[in-house]
Amino acid sequence: MTVKTISPTWGITLLLAIISAIQPLSTDMYLPSLLSIAAYFNTDMSQVQFTLSIFMVGFAIGQIFYGPFADKYGRKPLLLISLLIYLAGVVVCLTAEHIEFLIFGRFLQALGGSGPVVLSRAIVRDMLKGAEAGNMLAKMGFIMGFVPLIAPVFGGFFETYYGWRSHFYVFLAFGVMLLFLVMWRLPETNTNKTTAKLSPRAFVKIYDGLWSSLIFRFFAIRIALAYGGLFAFITGSSYYIQTRFELPPHIFGFVFSFVVLGFLAGTLISARFTIKLGLYKIVYIGAIFQVIGGISMLLLHSLGAINVAQIALPMFLYLLGNGIVMPQSYAGSMADFPHKAGAASSLAGVIQVATGAVIGSLVGLYIESYTIILPLVIMGLSIVNFVSCHRHRHHKLSS
Repeated sequence: MTVKTISPTWGITLLLAIISAIQPLSTDMYLPSLLSIAAYFNTDMSQVQFTLSIFMVGFAIGQIFYGPFADKYGRKPLLLISLLIYLAGVVVCLTAEHIEFLIFGRFLQALGGSGPVVLSRAIVRDMLKGAEAGNMLAKMGFIMGFVPLIAPVFGGFFETYYGWRSHFYVFLAFGVMLLFLVMWRLPETNTNKTTAKLSPRAFVKIYDGLWSSLIFRFFAIRIALAYGGLFAFITGSSYYIQTRFELPPHIFGFVFSFVVLGFLAGTLISARFTIKLGLYKIVYIGAIFQVIGGISMLLLHSLGAINVAQIALPMFLYLLGNGIVMPQSYAGSMADFPHKAGAASSLAGVIQVATGAVIGSLVGLYIESYTIILPLVIMGLSIVNFVSCHRHRHHKLSS
């Protein structure tokens, strides 16, 4: 039986939410600068949007290793190592004079940034499981959701007055702050470290054992589909909104923040009703909001949306569904694996960000020529998720 080293208090919830915020801060804050980055490096938008996709690739690769190593050596040492790698990547981005160096820096930044995200979820599973873990993850999601809410707004103003490199100074300061918070404020929660050897064959065995679980597969696929739609919007929204509706960067930041309010609302609904309804039913409710938002977005685009609200409102509904689906799906994916919580969090995260990277690359490649790619992808993913969830809506997660 796992010995609880700390209690899941609001202080710990807040700390883990801040740690998890490294991903949305690192992706959302510089979205208003994509056009100016393209101009600075004299390149096209597909190259600049690749800095978002390569970030997801680095995120996926990093998560393969952090979970199993943290199951063996503890959460805290791996958190500190990952933050140092993240900071090294930020320095590369700050000094980049060619787009290739910026791309490499973003990859390195993501390789380190994946550690805090995957390990914060594992820490929750060290303390709680099932619907209770989902409740805590939803609370963390609500707190963390304020970062993508305000990051594009500040990013738009920083871009307007200080240029695109100013974002990376913020990332540098944030990474240093997290380093000291982890060192001084976060106890070790993994008191049942695995003794398994971490050879390449052992990694395959660990992840194959997780993927063979029907419950893990169900929730991991929910995460991937939900994040695929979110990352499609992250990748394509800057070009889509700023060019279609002729909005300046700081106004785009406000529009993006309004959409993120949907995610915050979803996490509140999720935290309020998860324990009462259970993971499967609450995820199904989230899928309903997703499909309504996805279909509405494509219909309004096809009818010739002339106001940004006609795109922002459907995306608000889609992200409301995401705020319900994603925290609970992460809780469900780790529920049956208390001794491999880090590995379960890693594999679910790898599937999430790999899906995001592929879909983000697709949207980034075609958005300039076919703007319909953005609402089409979001609608398609939401329909697939809804149909799958509808078949499992009456199931109950094993305790």
